[in-house]
Amino acid sequence: MSSPVPPWAKISVDGIATLDLSLVSYPTEVIVRTAYDFTDRLFIHTDPAADGQRATVTLVCKRGDTDLAVLIGEFTNALLDHRLRRDIALETKMIRDLIVAQAFIEADLLDHSEADSDFESDPRGISRASVTPR
Repeated sequence: MSSPVPPWAKISVDGIATLDLSLVSYPTEVIVRTAYDFTDRLFIHTDPAADGQRATVTLVCKRGDTDLAVLIGEFTNALLDHRLRRDIALETKMIRDLIVAQAFIEADLLDHSEADSDFESDPRGISRASVTPR
């Protein structure tokens, strides 16, 4: 038995689903990340409208025995998930940047062994470097 088609999607007689999405609700980044999650089960095409406000997402099942209506529901739930993740990332960006900056400051990634040496110890082996005559 086939699942009912959600009202926000259309399925053609040849088994192709189209979703008309608001780019305000689901920015392109969210749509692409969601689409990538489904590439194992669907062929997906995204097409932003010329007005920049909407996008059409076309879904085609890779296997004929798949319930496309169920995948549409899973796809739209995943859209919500990625939207929430994006919103949280934007809200916490400043704190995350501070934490990363502090981690790099404490890590002290520079090699200070050469800073304490003098020109006579030649820590980089400059005196042994081959010089090509002109």
